[in-house]
Amino acid sequence: MRYSGVELPDLAEALKRKGFDYVRPLPSSAELEFIGTLKANGQEHPCRLLVPKALDDVPTIWLTHMEARLPLLRPHLSASGYLCYIAHGAHPFDSFSPIGQILGCIVRAERVLSSILRGEMVEDLADEFHAHWGELFCLSDVQPNSGKREYVFEVSKNGRSWYVLSDDKDRTDAKIKLTLGTSLELKTGLLLNRAKTASRPIPYQQDWPPKTVGELLNWQKSLDLDCAKDIERSLTAMTRVGAKKAVFTIESPKLTYGFSTTIPQLVRRKKKPVPVRAELYRQKIVPLLLYRIDNEYIAERNLPAGKTLIGMEILLVGCGTIGGYLADMLVKAGAGTGGGRLVLVDKDRLGPQNIGRHRLGLDAVFFPKVHALGTELSRISPGARIEGAFDDIKRVNPGKVSLVIDATGEQALSDWVTWKYLREAVVLTVWVEGAGLAVRGLLKDKANHACTRCISKLPLARQVQVFKEPTEVLLKGQGCEGLYVPFPASVSLQAAALGMEMVQAWVDGVAAPTLRTRVLVPGRELMTPDCTPLKVEGCPVCDT
Repeated sequence: MRYSGVELPDLAEALKRKGFDYVRPLPSSAELEFIGTLKANGQEHPCRLLVPKALDDVPTIWLTHMEARLPLLRPHLSASGYLCYIAHGAHPFDSFSPIGQILGCIVRAERVLSSILRGEMVEDLADEFHAHWGELFCLSDVQPNSGKREYVFEVSKNGRSWYVLSDDKDRTDAKIKLTLGTSLELKTGLLLNRAKTASRPIPYQQDWPPKTVGELLNWQKSLDLDCAKDIERSLTAMTRVGAKKAVFTIESPKLTYGFSTTIPQLVRRKKKPVPVRAELYRQKIVPLLLYRIDNEYIAERNLPAGKTLIGMEILLVGCGTIGGYLADMLVKAGAGTGGGRLVLVDKDRLGPQNIGRHRLGLDAVFFPKVHALGTELSRISPGARIEGAFDDIKRVNPGKVSLVIDATGEQALSDWVTWKYLREAVVLTVWVEGAGLAVRGLLKDKANHACTRCISKLPLARQVQVFKEPTEVLLKGQGCEGLYVPFPASVSLQAAALGMEMVQAWVDGVAAPTLRTRVLVPGRELMTPDCTPLKVEGCPVCDT
């Protein structure tokens, strides 16, 4: 409270005027407890108000008496009485004016509760579906439209179980070892089936979630009759093939959910029908919370309006201070997945002197950068196709590629890379200006656009300079270590981020401006704004 400048008696007095009495600080907690009522829909509703002691966040509110006539399932109000009256992070709490903020939260809570009691906001139950559906996790590592056979695995650790869906056991096993520290187990008699629906999964407000196959099918019929019939047909078919257990996933427009159930075993009697349907309807189900961990979902989740690098053939030349961070970003955007490749080329080993600004650490010292980086990328993105060549790019044949990124920072080599690949691929060059004063990126995606050599020679060099004066170069180092340009790791990250920004823009079809600059030091005025310079006539790189 010292931070806010408010004393407890002042807070207690203000809340008392609102009808809330101070009870106590909760033991072993950072909260203060008040009791009072929320006025909603013409009635008073007893509740507990838990205020953070530091007065630095919104209070939590719990109703202490739930009306018996209320539906069992209500939007934004849990069965235990917790009232979700504001989304986390949606309201910036002003710690320098906490009393007014807390009183405002109470007013907002009363408005939300009134809407709930009037039967409004029921559609929000679809958005809160997972909160009411179940507690058993199911992890899905199935690449969309892969065409491969899918399997169900079980994973157990510390007395807890998970289902895991996969179309590539080795890839998924690597992910599970990373996340759960255990391996996949394939169970016989465990089958996977999928269904699709165009309806959002809005739950019942009574008797939820469904407990048997019959209850689940009745709920599905109320949403999508065809989907319910598909599920029933599949379950009935499983009784004929000796399946012991089934995992079902149901893909809806906003989310995928699932359930598991035991399959009744048929006892065949001569000349008598087997009453399988009634037995099937009685089988208990376990609702499954399904979470996708496939590479496509991971790449697409943060790009709701953009394209990913899934399926692309990408060559990255240079795995140094810029290339290391950029490679990491490329993989997280889908590079190397969905049938694509990420080819890394670098001829150097990681030295102890490189650690201060490299993506890799001490465990990679003295190893070829390309191999150590490839291993790290494969670890964080199992199943991604990462290829590496510990060699000079001039001696490497990477095969067909559609995007070439040069992150070496060497002018002569950048010119050669552009000359070599500009007729078969788009070429992006990313580098640091001077001792970290700025970072730049140049994309050569059309024949009439300037290349790295064009902008390094007069007259264009002068026209597209970063600053009014040429950028000074500071060199350090001596002897066998060799000279180098000193700048911190933050500059490398800025260069990699600019490179990723330009890759994303090109993939999304908005490559221009092709020359982009980010000034990193205060007090330096940018002379050349982002632009698309044209090639210099007679340039040996562009015209050869």
